[in-house]
Amino acid sequence: MNFLKASFIKTVGILIALIWATSFSSARDLTNITYDTDYDLFYQDQFHILYPKVRELVPLAYETVLKQWGLKDTGGLNYPLTVQIKKIESHTLQRWEAAYVQAQGDGQSLRQSLVLDIGSYMQNPQEDITLIITHEMAHVILRDNLTGPDVAPIPSWFNEGLAQSVTHEGSQRVKSDVARLRQQEYSTGHLLFCDLDGPVDEFAHGAYNGGCYPVFYLAVKRLEQLGGPQTLRRVILGLRNGTPMRDLVRSITRLDWPSFQRDLETYTNRIFDGSVPVP
Repeated sequence: MNFLKASFIKTVGILIALIWATSFSSARDLTNITYDTDYDLFYQDQFHILYPKVRELVPLAYETVLKQWGLKDTGGLNYPLTVQIKKIESHTLQRWEAAYVQAQGDGQSLRQSLVLDIGSYMQNPQEDITLIITHEMAHVILRDNLTGPDVAPIPSWFNEGLAQSVTHEGSQRVKSDVARLRQQEYSTGHLLFCDLDGPVDEFAHGAYNGGCYPVFYLAVKRLEQLGGPQTLRRVILGLRNGTPMRDLVRSITRLDWPSFQRDLETYTNRIFDGSVPVP
């Protein structure tokens, strides 16, 4: 009798393990990721150092983001992703661009490329490559989940705020701005709040709205605070179903859009004056 009981328990355990492994491998289906192994001969030494790190970090970043957003049951990537390491020729106001995601396609299909700049890696070997790849994979996964004929637009503040939230990046940006403000490095002497609906203003807020990134991050964190642990999943699935962000904010926070922005401005100022901790 004890033998039968033990066999039954063992069988159940094996079945549970198989079910878990199947679901886990489904979530880890990364067959749509390819790695471009072409490189400039001038940078081959640096390429051979960086390439294995990238091969290791991309799937880890993928897992991290899916877990944080509550999307582990969505399976693998729907659309192809090519990972490239190359020298990025920049003609912008930025000093350099460590990485970016390029998306091509219409509402029915999508091809994405995650490009890492080997030049910036050479200039800044201390740069946190894990943070960079995780941030960019957040953009990849968000766009991958929100491609189709009926999806609602992804607001810039949510896109960038969300990507900052998957690592310590957003928190560090806010802490850095708080420190600078307290040293009176801001010309106005007070926090310049960024309108989530506002245009990119590189003179007021930094090139490519970089100066607004801390507020974008805080907007996402405040949304989570008001909506609870399933907030990000609800927003992403809501956008996928075509619900505009303003309607999602209202349903999650019970605040209309102007009220949410006023609440966010109050929350941001309380963080900068030290009344509440940096999330």
